[in-house]
Amino acid sequence: MLIISVVSYRGGSGKSLFSLNFAYRLDKKTLLLEADFLAPSLHYIVPKAMNCWNDYLSGKESDENALVNSVNHLDIICTKPYDQDMISLLMDKRLWSSVFSDNISKFFMSMEKKYDLIVIDNQSGTFYSTLLHCFFSDFVICIVRPDKRDVLSTVEYLKILKKPFYLVWNQVIKKDQMKEIIEKWTEDLFKPLTTYRGNFGMIPFDEESAFRLWVKQEFIIDNTPYHDAISDLISSFHSKFFKIP
Repeated sequence: MLIISVVSYRGGSGKSLFSLNFAYRLDKKTLLLEADFLAPSLHYIVPKAMNCWNDYLSGKESDENALVNSVNHLDIICTKPYDQDMISLLMDKRLWSSVFSDNISKFFMSMEKKYDLIVIDNQSGTFYSTLLHCFFSDFVICIVRPDKRDVLSTVEYLKILKKPFYLVWNQVIKKDQMKEIIEKWTEDLFKPLTTYRGNFGMIPFDEESAFRLWVKQEFIIDNTPYHDAISDLISSFHSKFFKIP
């Protein structure tokens, strides 16, 4: 089983939308685990979800299978929105390094024979929750926007995470014009990091995809440049990790 954390140094990078569309289209038995306690979004996708990741971490729910909600072929575990108790514990190092760590480890062990992949939609930033979920992951996919301030901050963020990482450049405007700049930033800033493993590609945020997301509230986006870029990325991912030509 492969465990992948999707991360970004700050919110608004498109991390959650990417996590959902990426996990949804993987041609493997996949679980999408939401671990964003400040700004969760999957409850909009699974509005009737009763149990949540918060309950399992805190010991209120011990049945792993009770957490899972299915949307078409994708299994999802949601995070409870507006959970002030959990938010107050995000910087409690003692708790995350003991009780929560033990529960996360137990959960992943129980899922090992059930899934090929677990994709974790992490909270942005360097909260203990993000650091711990990344610790249990094989590597991270870091979502970065092509903005110099985002890029420089992301480099420092990845130094803190200390995990092998792949880059996905998201919300790219005028892809052809940005290609040379992105290649230079990658060469000068990311490749010198010993944890750098590669660049999965660039994802445009086109008008049609924006309309479907913001106006029509469609979270699974089909037949747009965004969808095409995700499909290309997944082909590269399969080829790299599952030896599919």
